[in-house]
Amino acid sequence: MVLPRDPYLAGFKVGTSQKEAVRELVREYYQKGLAAHGGPGRIAVKRAVGRARAAASRAVKEEIRGLADATGLPERLLWAANIAVDLYSGSSLMACSVVVAPRQDGGFLVGRNLDFFDFGVLHKHTVLLVRPRGRAGWTASLGWPGLVGILTGWNDRGEFCSLNLGFDDSGRCTDVKALPALFMIRRVLESQAPPSRKIAWLRKQPPSFPMILCFADSKGGAIIEKSASGGKVRRLKTGAAYAANHMLGWGGSMGARCRTLQGLAAQHAVTREALEETLRKVTLGSSLSQSFCTLYSVVFNPKTGEAWVADGLLPATRGPYRKIVMPERMERDESRYPAGRRGTIHHPRVP
Repeated sequence: MVLPRDPYLAGFKVGTSQKEAVRELVREYYQKGLAAHGGPGRIAVKRAVGRARAAASRAVKEEIRGLADATGLPERLLWAANIAVDLYSGSSLMACSVVVAPRQDGGFLVGRNLDFFDFGVLHKHTVLLVRPRGRAGWTASLGWPGLVGILTGWNDRGEFCSLNLGFDDSGRCTDVKALPALFMIRRVLESQAPPSRKIAWLRKQPPSFPMILCFADSKGGAIIEKSASGGKVRRLKTGAAYAANHMLGWGGSMGARCRTLQGLAAQHAVTREALEETLRKVTLGSSLSQSFCTLYSVVFNPKTGEAWVADGLLPATRGPYRKIVMPERMERDESRYPAGRRGTIHHPRVP
């Protein structure tokens, strides 16, 4: 779905065209799912929403306002649902699988499995949201309608960034200035800063919970670990990088998963088919509702900007990968939307 350039209208378009999906996701995944999973109480959620509002860009605020106007859901509820990843993080320590491996004809390929709780609804509503950026650029976000941050995304400059939820760390993240994780990724992908500066910025940002981030472009990738006890950037000398899930999957333990991904990253030439097969080996899967599973798998080519996705099937990586074709033109006709716009908003720069 290509969104209007104006962030309020972007939220309004998603809320209008995906109204029932947004309402179902908020109800089943956030309101019921978080409670069933032993999430934080009302006071903790209220405080987290307050911090998110204070740290978010004006564009994010306007997009959520547009969502609220179109769906009829309260803004406070949409804010809480949009930081659900941060709220879930206190009850589970795990990480998705991701690898940046050298291509056969130069450059790199990125592979990523999203492993998370489904609660019977997430796999039904996966959507690609394309937001215009600058005069001719764009940012693609693979997630769900109503999600204004980016969990897995890339842009017209061939940059890729994703969140691997949590890793085993005993420290407690309490910095009130920390950006919600998905807002942080969106800011990075929308920024015009060079990749090296983006990696440095991601590294120094205080985390809202222990997390692993992957940033990659055509020159390689970096795995950024962030926790209360510190952070570090990991990558191989070739520019390849990898991080593995802490859970058990089809292929065995975390140690086996690490060795599988490390072996692929260490190769000198990797085909897309080989990367897809590796993602299948490290997938998590169960078709039962409320279980932990691989919701989608992405292969991205930073050099060409092409992406392939397997989703909607549990486990996702057992299904065929479909190629995503990015639109050649961004939406410009915004006359069809109601009044209430605030004008195009410029996103804050990454220092």
